Amino acid sequence: KFKLGTSEQFALKYNKDKYSNCKIVGYAQSGIIWDGSKEVDTKMTNENALSCAMLLSYGKFDYFGGADLQFNGASTYKWKDTETAVAKVAGVVDVMKADHHGVDNTNGTNDTKGFVAMKYLCPRVWIVNSWTDGHPRPDVLKSVADYASCAGMDMYVTNLSSGTQSAASSYMNRVKGKDGHVVVRVTNKGSNYYIFVLNDSDRSMKVHTFVGPYVSK
Repeated sequence: KFKLGTSEQFALKYNKDKYSNCKIVGYAQSGIIWDGSKEVDTKMTNENALSCAMLLSYGKFDYFGGADLQFNGASTYKWKDTETAVAKVAGVVDVMKADHHGVDNTNGTNDTKGFVAMKYLCPRVWIVNSWTDGHPRPDVLKSVADYASCAGMDMYVTNLSSGTQSAASSYMNRVKGKDGHVVVRVTNKGSNYYIFVLNDSDRSMKVHTFVGPYVSK
C-alpha cells in the first residue's frame, strides 16, 4: 500500500548518506489525501481520482507526478477536486507530469471556480505523456500556456497529433520538444536539470532534442 506523508517507503538502498537530499513522498492514494499533517479520506469512488500522487525531490529539484488526478464533477461537488487539494500541499515544483494526459477537467487554471492545481504547482516544465489524439486537449494546452502561474513554462509532449498542433498552432512555440521519449536528467546535486527527447520510432533512441540547463527552484 502506498504510504502518505513519509519518505521512508521508497528509501535509497545504496549510498544513502551521499544522497541524503533525495526523497519520494506520497500525497494521495485510493482517494486518501495527505494534507500536510494527516490523511484525509475524500470518499471518492471515481477510478481516476483514486490515483497515487507523489513528489520526488533531489536537493532543490522537485518533480510532481499526479497520475490521473482531476476535478471532474467538482462544479457540483467541490470535494471532487482532488487535483487542487494535492497540488496545494505539494507546492511549487520544477517538473510536472501533466495530470491525466492533459484531458478535460485536469491541470486546473480556473480561478473563478477554484480549480487551480497549476496555481500551486507552477511548474517550469510540463510533460504530457500522450497515447491518443487529444492528448493534451487543445483547450487545456491553451489554458495552461496562458495561465499567469505558468508564465515561462516549457512544454514537452511525447507525441503531439497534427490535429492538436493545428488547433493550438499559436501556442506551439511553448512546446520545446515532442514526438519521442522524454528524459529528465538532474545534475549538480539537484541544482540543475536537462530535458532530452529521444527518437522512439526505432530502437536507436537517439537524442533529437536537448534543452538545458534549467535552474531548479
